[in-house]
Amino acid sequence: ESEVIPPALRAVAGRRPPAEIAIERGAPVLVRIVAREGDEVRIDGALFGRAPIAEVALAPGEHRFSARSPSGEEREVVARVDDAHRRVDLASAGDR
Repeated sequence: ESEVIPPALRAVAGRRPPAEIAIERGAPVLVRIVAREGDEVRIDGALFGRAPIAEVALAPGEHRFSARSPSGEEREVVARVDDAHRRVDLASAGDR
């Protein structure tokens, strides 16, 4: 069964949506993940990729972020992401 997309939400190649489209509560949030170059980054236990990572779209709420360096050093952060919290720093996690 396919989902019908309302005409106002259809994307047209080469055209931008109207600026007045608002992000609905619960819509994905673009989050910047800061990790040391070459670190293997996981989000909620799933491998995402190696740093550097630009941004990732995540559902608002609490997520577990981890980074593992090529030498095996691991760092982990549990952070809430939302419109006000869009950056997670794994590069300095665990530093004193």
